[in-house]
Order: sequence, then structure tokens, then C-alpha cells
Amino acid sequence: MKVLRLSVVAFALATAAFGSKESKAFDCSKAYLAVDHVICSDPNLVESVDRLQGAWNTLRKSLDEDRRKTLTAEQKQWISDYTQRCGVPGRGAPTADVIARSRACVGENLAARTAYLASLGNSTSAPAGGEAASGTVSRPAGPPAASSKPRPIIEHIDDNHLTIMGEPPWLPRITGTAWRIQLFGPIDEDAARRFSAFLDSNNVPDGSSVILNSPGGNLAQGVALGREFRRRGFSTTIGVRRPTDSGINPGYCYSACATAFLGGKFRSVPSGSKYGVHRFAFSRSTGQDSDAAQVVSALLVSYLGEMGIEPGLFPVMTRVASSDINVLSQEDLERYHVVHSGTEPKWTIESLDFGLYVKGQQETWNGTSKAIFLCNEDKEINFTAMFTGGEESFDLAARNPPQTLTLDQTPIVIKGLKGALLEHRGEFVAGHYVLPANVAAMVASSNTIRYALQPLNPDFYYGYEMKITAEARKMLKGLIASCQK
Repeated sequence: MKVLRLSVVAFALATAAFGSKESKAFDCSKAYLAVDHVICSDPNLVESVDRLQGAWNTLRKSLDEDRRKTLTAEQKQWISDYTQRCGVPGRGAPTADVIARSRACVGENLAARTAYLASLGNSTSAPAGGEAASGTVSRPAGPPAASSKPRPIIEHIDDNHLTIMGEPPWLPRITGTAWRIQLFGPIDEDAARRFSAFLDSNNVPDGSSVILNSPGGNLAQGVALGREFRRRGFSTTIGVRRPTDSGINPGYCYSACATAFLGGKFRSVPSGSKYGVHRFAFSRSTGQDSDAAQVVSALLVSYLGEMGIEPGLFPVMTRVASSDINVLSQEDLERYHVVHSGTEPKWTIESLDFGLYVKGQQETWNGTSKAIFLCNEDKEINFTAMFTGGEESFDLAARNPPQTLTLDQTPIVIKGLKGALLEHRGEFVAGHYVLPANVAAMVASSNTIRYALQPLNPDFYYGYEMKITAEARKMLKGLIASCQK
């Protein structure tokens, strides 16, 4: 048997060739491919290769021989493709400049592939060949037990197509019915249609979340995906889901992916993740590129307007050549409204037949919450707290649990206050209270208000936290003053 060197290109072949024997850590003394030299220039990349190998070793144990062979062939193709994308194909040591330029690309591709292999290991049957290789979906064997975490549902064709992985909610009574959907890889010419079909066939509810990790691809499909995100009220974030818990590791979203990302109703770029844009390019010259560029520019400008993005983002997109990427800083992400947490409340003064009231309302990925203050006929301040509930929070409210109002860092038990009433009103849990004068004054001088139904676990609560803006404090002080007259 010929012994293969343990390079990135050879790791899958080595594992398959040696059967049950697991290969050792990446050996930089045997580096001979261009990408090997890039990896060996950075200890973090060496660790990334070791994690990739570990994901393969774990996955291999769950595969039969035919699927192992299929995935090995796919792995070889992925290696060829990603080294080309990162500009380090072939053998021999690249120049120091090439190594420096390609490190980030190599790291991102290794991380994405590791997460993908890990996700296959989490599925009921890894979609490495057979039905899933032709584009069908790997589904759980049956409904999960109440205490078991449901398996991801994966649609994978090959590494030239967008991979879709959907995770049903584990405890829908507590966390709600929203799914978590990971999108990996390039955005192909059929990505939006396949994504929509995946959602419909699995009855994925509106308001679910999408995690993106993609180098980009087809711009029109990026726009179509973004519009589908917005139509369904999905939130978007950038990264790679961790198979062991609900966390997300850093990832990247470039080009057409960056366009799709903007469709999220709520959008976040976690620390370490990258959002990058560049000038669009045509796959082939038509002789009418100038006219086509005007059409595409109009499409992008219109799309950015639909998504509530600052117009200044479009010139930023056009400054960088299509062969390069401009990764936006946190300051720019906020300036152009690329990120949108939805946590900024809207405070208003509104009226009823019997008088005025002050209302704070915020829309976040977790639903709608309201804080309402009004002057009652006894010249006292009534406080109503409302938040979008689920079955578990409705059940909890019916048991009349401890209830806390926290003003900045000061908790106030309000369950026994005058007029205290906790009820299920439509889709909301609603708590009603009459605030003592000193507590009402504290509200009008605080920066944040948190309303909580506290279960037995003190680190977990149902409710919300809302900012009290300077303008809101003026409104509340005015309401209190007029109520005392």
C-alpha cells in the first residue's frame, strides 16, 4: 500500500485508505502543497486542519463503505475548488505575499467545511451519497421524543450549490416554533427556488432565523433569497452553527451572500464574523455590459431601499473590484443599517377617551413587547407590561409566578401591588399593576426597564428588557406631573 502524506488534500484519502486507523495531527514537516505552506504559517490554521480531520474521523464511523467513498470523492473536489478560490493551487511554497493574502480565505473555508462535516455527523443519515447526493433531503427517522433533540434536515447536492440545513426547535413550548437554518457555500442559479421549496416541504414557520456562511455567487439569486427572508420575517446572522450547542462560531458572508443577508428582518454580525462587499461582475462578456450594468445597478439600489438600508452602502459596494472584498467595520455596519437588532424601542404619547398615556414598544427577533403607563381616575400611575408569549409562558402566567420590575439594576417585586393582574390576552402575556409614587418616579429616572416572570431558575425568565430613552423620561415625568394635579 502506498503511504500518502498527510496534507490537506490527502487527509480524506489517508483516512479512507487506512480503514479504522485515524490519522494524526497535521505534520508541517511534510508540507509540499502550496496550501500546506499557508497553513503552516499560522498555528491557528494548523489547529483548523486538525479540527477538520477530527470532524471527518467522527463522521467516518457513522458511514458505510459506499458513503465513505462518495464523501471522499466529494472531499477531493472541495479541496481542488477551495485552493483555487484562495489562490494557492498546486505544489511548492508560495511567496510570502501570497501566503499573507490567502490566510483568511483558507481559514474561512476550513471552518465552513468542518462545520458542514460536523452537521452531517449530526443528521440521522449523512447525506454523503445515494439519495442526498442527488439533491433529496435527509430527514429524521420519525418524530423526536419530548426529551431528545431533533436531527437537522439537510439538502446537499455538491459544493457548487448552496447547502441548506434546517434545525427544528428542540423545546417548542419554551423556545417557540421557529427553526434555525444554516446556509453554506456558493449561491447557485437555483438557490432561491430550492430554499423556498425546502421551507414549504418542511412547514418552516415565519419568524425563523437564518445563519449564513458563503463566499457569494449569483447576485440575482442573492436578491431573491433576501426578498424571501423578508417576506417570511426571517432574521439573519453570519457564522457557523455549533453542533454541540446553540452557539455560533465566526463565519463570513461576501458578495451575493451580503446582498441576501440584508433581507433579514433583524440582522446581526457577531464578533469575528465578516460582512464583505464588492463590485458585481458578469460571468461572460455580452458586448452590452454597460447597459446590463445599469440594469443591475438599478436592481440593487431598489433592493437596498426595500430593505431599509442607507443609500450610502451602494457606493461602498462599487468601490472595490470584483476580484477583491471590502470587509465592513462595525462602525460602517451600523452607519448603513446593515445590522439591525430591533431592540431600539419607539416611545410615544397616545390618547384614550379618558386621557393620555405613554407607551414604549419594541419589535425584536424574540417578538413584540410593550410598556404602557397611564394616569387612572385615582391619580395613580397604572403600568401594563405586555410581551409576545408562547404556550409555556401562558401556562406559567396562569400559575401567577413571582413578577419583577427591574429599573436599571434595582429589582422591585410587583406581584402583590395594588391592582396586580396577570392574564393571557391574545398572543400576549399581560401584567397590570398600580405603581407606588416612589416606583413611578424611579421609572421616570431610569435608563432601562425589565419586566420578568421568574420561574424557579433565577437565570431564566419570560419577559423583556427595554431602553428608556431621554425623550421617554421627559414623557413619563410629564405624565406623572399632570397626574398629580
